[in-house]
Amino acid sequence: MNNYTLVIVDTAQIQPYIFASNRLRENIGASFLVSEATSTWAFEAIKKIAMPANFTGTDKEYTLDDRSLENDQDLQTEVIYSGGGNFVVLFRDDLKAAAFSRALTRDVLIKAPGLQLILARKSFSWQVGSLQTAVKEVFDLLEQKKRSGARSLPLLGLSVTETCRSTGLPAVGMTNAIGSQENSFPASAQIIAKHSAVEDANSRLKNNFANVLLAAKDQIGAETRFPHDFDKLGRSREDFSYIAIVHADGNGVGKRIVDFGQSDALQANVTYIAKMREFSRKLATASHAALQSALQQLVLAIDPNSKSIRHENENGQVISQVHLCDEQPEDTYFLPVRPLVYGGDDMTLVCDGRLALSLAECYMQAFQQATAEADLPDGLGAATACAGISIVKSHYPFSRAYTLAEDLCANAKTYRRELRLSYPDPISCLDWHFAASGLFGSIEDIRAKEYTTPEGCLTLRPLLLDEDPLQVEYRTWAVMKKLVAEFQGPSWFDRRSKLKALRDALRQGPAAVEAFGEKYLRNPSSNEIIKLPAVGTASSDFQNKGWADRKCGYFDAIELMDWFIPLSEIKEKRAQHA
Repeated sequence: MNNYTLVIVDTAQIQPYIFASNRLRENIGASFLVSEATSTWAFEAIKKIAMPANFTGTDKEYTLDDRSLENDQDLQTEVIYSGGGNFVVLFRDDLKAAAFSRALTRDVLIKAPGLQLILARKSFSWQVGSLQTAVKEVFDLLEQKKRSGARSLPLLGLSVTETCRSTGLPAVGMTNAIGSQENSFPASAQIIAKHSAVEDANSRLKNNFANVLLAAKDQIGAETRFPHDFDKLGRSREDFSYIAIVHADGNGVGKRIVDFGQSDALQANVTYIAKMREFSRKLATASHAALQSALQQLVLAIDPNSKSIRHENENGQVISQVHLCDEQPEDTYFLPVRPLVYGGDDMTLVCDGRLALSLAECYMQAFQQATAEADLPDGLGAATACAGISIVKSHYPFSRAYTLAEDLCANAKTYRRELRLSYPDPISCLDWHFAASGLFGSIEDIRAKEYTTPEGCLTLRPLLLDEDPLQVEYRTWAVMKKLVAEFQGPSWFDRRSKLKALRDALRQGPAAVEAFGEKYLRNPSSNEIIKLPAVGTASSDFQNKGWADRKCGYFDAIELMDWFIPLSEIKEKRAQHA
């Protein structure tokens, strides 16, 4: 009877590790180190200890093959899959499994100080055990370790020490200077490791999205890069200084994996492994294609003459414009977006605040299409995603902004679960928050304080991404975009000050909105009150009173009208005039 050892590698507390800094360079390096810990370094540890194994390649890329411990008696290690932040592997020898765990944790301690690695292992009998059950049990064990593990406390300085400017921990060296933007400074081991990983992270991002950068070069006639500084994201110091964190997460992907593992047709362990690998590979390919599609939409919206993304209404009135930052004297331009986490069913990027909602929309639509075309092995068709978008001042604490984006994504998922009671799949939802000032408390607390009146809720968020399939719901992004387009269009463009004043009336309720219309929204030629745009096919009370069903129909759209840039519409206009 063949007894093997199953080992699963995971990380804990990665959000504070990646997003704790307000220096984009450190976020980039941290994200790269997290990815390496559960991929490249795990493969390298196996190469040192437990070969031969079922993979080939170098530290640039490792490829799994079909060899298995059961069918190849010389094989010492079988990697089941590597992806989504996990590394799942079988060892023929328990001693080698233990040696792998020691080697990998040692590498992480040295190469990524401060990163918490979690490993769990379990004996497994091939003939009598279900690998799917064993994998689930080890994942459950990992979750227990995450919840019950003692928090490690950093060693503080002894005697006279210099402190790290980013972490407050004892400095062990100096960082490299970043151009003329920032001089080198004393830094802890964690920050030095993150800075050291930036060039590798940039190289990987450049290779993964080489066609996007090539398309951008063709579009604007100059070299382009992804930025490594928040100030290179396109911010306008005079009138707009907001960045956005977009966090998207696949819906029910983990459950889909568990469910297909429990199917009667997949009880054979060899088949289960093959299906897991296929699912992981196809999902990673689809999510990469989705992000690539969203970035291509952004590139195609760039005006090559002004080197900017310029949004105008049909009368040519400029609503908003994002200028690409350049780097002299190299004549290099920076795209106003930087992917930070990608490759699984979740994705995080940072961008200019005016582009965030469009990028989220493009990504979620492309993710659904790409997973449908991928023919995932569980036979359930397209996967969907939800997204949370936090839009904050450029130097707002980044970790808090990311936490808000996560909470908004969770809020969208909750709304999606409510919709699924009566709506067919596929359903994607999104939620956002535009923070003009400091944030305190949960998103529920913020909405209760800032967006709730005695008349009801000022916001329609979260929203269904696509058109309502049952034609009964007006809380959709499609409806919201039409409202924003109306307010950005010629009919309302010259009434912007009145629309902003309308927000105060909306806070006071339907009666105040009617009085506002009587006083300020009369057509001079006909003396008739100009109605507000229709909110989809919902009640006409919205147009007359601004409210219906204790929901305000226009507060969100007025908030977005000065800066929202619809990338797909700009791309289509540019194609028509090409």
